[in-house]
Amino acid sequence: GAQVFLVLVANMGGKRKREKTEKGKLARPAPDQDEPESDAEDSDGLDWEANNDDESDDLQVDFEYFEPQEVDYHSVRSFLVKIFGEGPPVPSEIADSVVAQKVVGTTIKTEGVESEDCLGFMTVFSPGLVGDTTWMKDCCSVLRAAAAKHSDESAQALGRVLDSGKTGWIFTERLINVPGNVVPSLYECVRKDLVYATTSKEVFANERVAFQFDHMLFWVTAVRDRDAAVKKEGVPSGEPTKKKAKKDKSKADSSAPPLVPLYFEQDHFLSKAEFSFSYGEGRGSRLVFALKKAKFDAAVGELLALRLE
Repeated sequence: GAQVFLVLVANMGGKRKREKTEKGKLARPAPDQDEPESDAEDSDGLDWEANNDDESDDLQVDFEYFEPQEVDYHSVRSFLVKIFGEGPPVPSEIADSVVAQKVVGTTIKTEGVESEDCLGFMTVFSPGLVGDTTWMKDCCSVLRAAAAKHSDESAQALGRVLDSGKTGWIFTERLINVPGNVVPSLYECVRKDLVYATTSKEVFANERVAFQFDHMLFWVTAVRDRDAAVKKEGVPSGEPTKKKAKKDKSKADSSAPPLVPLYFEQDHFLSKAEFSFSYGEGRGSRLVFALKKAKFDAAVGELLALRLE
């Protein structure tokens, strides 16, 4: 069949004081197609993975970024189930907090703010605001147990960032076929949310303090073969072919490939991490890592520069 190209127009929608991002073009195949070929010039200079010579049509798609809404609950819960199963932590409890937190958090949609079809989300939680919730206590228990099982070094490193009380917990997930060059703007939205949360007088004083982080913690799905994992979904990973996957810093069976994040952009943050460890196998494989807040901010800027170069 004819190959379909998505002409990306990323719009910050209802987010506070957002600026429009650059336009781009990226291939999105149907599930039964091979990976398509994308013009490097049309994809913002990135050599996005592709190989299909069929005729193509242009399809205009607007990707917009919004604050989480109540209508996003079911989509967000489904995304969290992909990470945590049915828990603990319990995805429905985290989803309640995601849609309730308006100061920090962003969703991706194509049909307006009231649409129930959320294509992805990202938020950051402060233990100073949600530390007493059952789900956050469960998160801490699960990670501390996994770190202790991995190594004493991992347990100590994780303990330092959790015990500080100044670590932002990043929760993010999306549909696997969200175009890769839409993703940097999602991180930039959240980075700007954190600036707003810590500086705006419209934010309560206790929240301004709570969102002042020293570290950012990632807890992400991991795979041993990213290409194989995304091809099971019938779509390309969105990873620029010039970008190499960062190897997991954790111990690994020498006969098996190292675990890497499912999503290519998380390699960039992992490369700047103070520590990382992995746990689980198969669909239950997870990577946990933390980096300084300043390095997180710099990495977001680098992702945007990579997208636009």
